[in-house]
Amino acid sequence: MEKIVYELTSEDLINYTEYLIQRNINKSRRYLLYVLYGLFVIYVLYKEYESGYSWESLIWVLFVIMFMAAILLFTLKGMSFIVRLTMKRSIRQNPKAIGKRECWIDDNMLKIKSEYSETSQVISSISDIEETKNYIFLFTGKSSAMFIPKRVFRDSISIQNFKEFFSKSTH
Repeated sequence: MEKIVYELTSEDLINYTEYLIQRNINKSRRYLLYVLYGLFVIYVLYKEYESGYSWESLIWVLFVIMFMAAILLFTLKGMSFIVRLTMKRSIRQNPKAIGKRECWIDDNMLKIKSEYSETSQVISSISDIEETKNYIFLFTGKSSAMFIPKRVFRDSISIQNFKEFFSKSTH
């Protein structure tokens, strides 16, 4: 049985939430928004061209295009700001969500324990393993995962061994 001890920070929880949101926003949905925006701009410019340009209407068209671009940008990128604010408030209200964690791993079970709670997962129920620059995510569903910060591992070989153990156990 292997034991990993680490400190779970508020930044870890924020990054976890942002990662799950981005993972679940389908890329085709993002591209669809870009295409719809492009078609909207073409339509507005065509209608403006058809009616003849004037300074007042050109300013109106530019305003509408900028407004739609702002909405598109907020939809795709600005949600991160709201997620961060919401998560920080949630952590302030529930400080037990962060702190020291102990992760126990054996051949059949993964347990993550804090002073206040314990989560156990049968290793065979882990359906997917994903890695980012700072975390390893062990998914048990489309939007449900346990995660381990990479900073808890001694070196890249330890990280690779950890991932290989779960890869063999989940497939």
